[in-house]
Amino acid sequence: MSDTRGIVVCFINGTGGSGKDTFVQLVKKHMEEHINATRSERNKRRYGVVNYSTIDYERNILDIVANHYPEVKKSCDKKDNNYRDCLSHMKQTLDSVYNTSMTMFFEFYIKLCRETLVKNNMLLFVHCREPENIEKMAKAIRSVYGDYTYPLPGLHAVTTTILIDGRTNPEDFTNESDQSVNDYNYDFVIDNSTTLEALDVKALAWLRTNIEEDQLLSGYNSQNH
Repeated sequence: MSDTRGIVVCFINGTGGSGKDTFVQLVKKHMEEHINATRSERNKRRYGVVNYSTIDYERNILDIVANHYPEVKKSCDKKDNNYRDCLSHMKQTLDSVYNTSMTMFFEFYIKLCRETLVKNNMLLFVHCREPENIEKMAKAIRSVYGDYTYPLPGLHAVTTTILIDGRTNPEDFTNESDQSVNDYNYDFVIDNSTTLEALDVKALAWLRTNIEEDQLLSGYNSQNH
């Protein structure tokens, strides 16, 4: 292909129930219906859309516990404050002792980068609540020679951040992870306080402004490499 081979890593955040997964689903839909179709016609590399969450490991652990304790299962099914508190505390402990978020994410990321070299470009959404983890991961990606990354010739990797806002309030939650989502300077803030149709329009507009003509990838050299 004649255009850039690259991966756009988009850290997406927002309190529980803010609409992050819905936004990603809308992006996937519009990527196929509007963006990839025209890129194929112009002999440009298509984009794959991948969803990754830094809390999945802790969710899996809690699901195992829930199989043995009805009270925990009830909390998991409701996704109530007890459930979110437990996930937040578990993640903080594992991160502080074993650095699990960074290690597990970069195992996944490097594998995806290798696939990107030979297949489609990638738009990778990374769901991460903690601003300090977003900053550490983004900084590591922008460091060509780092503890977690190494140079892959011909592959451009850029980072950006999105906050989905407007449906829930951080003050309504009792865990530190949800309470801290606004403690970061995001590149984009998407208001989701109205209708699904309005969010749909915003998802397509975000794609056309940042992805359709490789706008973010074209700014690769301006990032801290």
